[in-house]
Amino acid sequence: MSKVSITEASKLVNISRATMYNKYINTGIISLESVDGVKQIDISELIRVFGAIQQIGNKNDRSEEHTSEL
Repeated sequence: MSKVSITEASKLVNISRATMYNKYINTGIISLESVDGVKQIDISELIRVFGAIQQIGNKNDRSEEHTSEL
């Protein structure tokens, strides 16, 4: 699966970066991988711990409805 930064992982599961470190990484619940010296979390780790995760919105995503008031 793909890997994401700690900040992005925190956003995907809707917790702060500090909580991700203090509650999950520092306690060994979620493991990190270092890719070219950058700490990353595999998406499968997030799914294992949190279940379903949110997708971060894409600027080109047209799923949101836009309405205008007259």
